[in-house]
Amino acid sequence: MSRHIAADFNQFTQRTQDEMFDQLRRARREGIFFSEQLQAWVVSRYDDVVQALRQPAIFSSVGLLPGPTDPEILAMLDGKVPAGGSLIGWDPPDHTRMRSILAAAFTPKRVAALEPAIWRQCEHLIDQFEDLGAADLHAQFSMPLAIAIPFSLIGVPEEMWEECSRRSNDFALFLTDVTGSFGKEQLVELAQSVLRLHEYLAELIEQRRDDPRDDLISAVWQARRESSVALSDFEMLSMFPGLLFAAHATTAPLITTAMYELLSRNVDWTELVRDTSRRKSAIEEILRYEGPILGMLRTVVTETRLGGQHLNPGERVFLVYTSANHDGDVYEDADTLALGRHQEQAHLAFGRGIHFCIGAPLARLEAHVALQSLARRLPALTLAQHVPPLEPSFLVRTRASLPVEWK
Repeated sequence: MSRHIAADFNQFTQRTQDEMFDQLRRARREGIFFSEQLQAWVVSRYDDVVQALRQPAIFSSVGLLPGPTDPEILAMLDGKVPAGGSLIGWDPPDHTRMRSILAAAFTPKRVAALEPAIWRQCEHLIDQFEDLGAADLHAQFSMPLAIAIPFSLIGVPEEMWEECSRRSNDFALFLTDVTGSFGKEQLVELAQSVLRLHEYLAELIEQRRDDPRDDLISAVWQARRESSVALSDFEMLSMFPGLLFAAHATTAPLITTAMYELLSRNVDWTELVRDTSRRKSAIEEILRYEGPILGMLRTVVTETRLGGQHLNPGERVFLVYTSANHDGDVYEDADTLALGRHQEQAHLAFGRGIHFCIGAPLARLEAHVALQSLARRLPALTLAQHVPPLEPSFLVRTRASLPVEWK
């Protein structure tokens, strides 16, 4: 007799695509089930995930990244770190109000204007290892690119990139310890790091109040002044730690995964990348096939039914974006990477609804430029003999490294 998927579903142990896809297929066959490990209902089918994402009044984002509950640790952060964690942890009307201010600053025009800077950064990074004949593409290209562009956009000076990157990673770890795997000492260290990150950003935001620069923090100040929508300083602070993490921790895996998939397939990847239409289709298909975000939590606010399952207020649901993107009722041959796929239904790699990733246009632009730059400078690029498997994670899945070589 086969085991129930609820006993086996564990995104912390999946290290290969086959393991992950097998679990997700079983999850979709079963429907919604309760995970003791997550203490949440697992929602894996496309239509069910979309339904929940489109009903924020029923499925709340408040507390979606709950973090530790230890009173001593909470006291360390009280009044200094926004309780919502980041913009993704707010519901309407507060979320609507805050996002409108950020959207007024984070415009398509501002994103498009970054393309020359992205090209320059790509060229600079490749210059560092082009003559070596080998590199770790994740550590030496994808990650530094995904830090440099959004961090400079936000207004973080270059000398603070490494520290802010490390502390924003600590912030994510602090908020996503859903299984209680960290001990008290480690949580205290993470809390101290989170506190220092927020203190630094609060100082930077205050500096930009009277000394604006060409950056996102200054643009948010301008949007606040020009808008009739109220936004407190504490609410403004809550926007940026999450942006720092999301900007690099999702874009770097996208670029790394795209290169891994292109190099491991029987395809002329440089020819594909040079064709704008084929490159666009390939990036969107890779986002569908192996997007960096596994899923998100929501909390049930009012009694409801989802996918035939009765849900009570206070219960949590884990919306598995990756599984929805592999739903065979939505995508033909869903577990196959088809680089030329025409997607009639939009994938959920960036979410859906009011919390659709505000940085998606920038992530896509960085990926497009990164692939073109690599194809132009290193057309003979191949995978090294050993490529590490995916790193198990609650939130973001990526490879810790991507060894490549060329002649």
